[in-house]
Amino acid sequence: MARAQLTDIPGRPPPSGSEIAALSATLDVGDEQPALQATVTLEHHGDARVSLLDPWDMLQWQLLDERGAPLALPPRAPALLTGRNSETVTLDPGGRRSTTVELDQLAGGRPITAGAYSLGVIATLIDADDTERSRILRADPLPVRLGQ
Repeated sequence: MARAQLTDIPGRPPPSGSEIAALSATLDVGDEQPALQATVTLEHHGDARVSLLDPWDMLQWQLLDERGAPLALPPRAPALLTGRNSETVTLDPGGRRSTTVELDQLAGGRPITAGAYSLGVIATLIDADDTERSRILRADPLPVRLGQ
């Protein structure tokens, strides 16, 4: 299992005075898998409850082929941008929440076939109580090999 810590994108430090500054996130990807699965975990290290606009809905995946070239994944607009109701995810101090996704298609409906890839993610965290407070975190792509 490969793990990467998500870090704030350069030039955009965490907002001060907000519990979202006390969140950490990790990306876990199995080294060898029959299907491309990844888990993103949020952990809250702060002192007060924090509520986020659905961070799972806003995950942006980056899939690279064995040469490091990006592969297009099917587009999906987050609920926040389409006017759909977005869930709120709440974490208490010391709390942890995870989501696991399985990616099985490239853009155009082509299947992701056996081979060597790398997978990264960008997570946008928006404070549900004050949407001006946000963080953008990213994980460098981790290697993964898909079997038959």
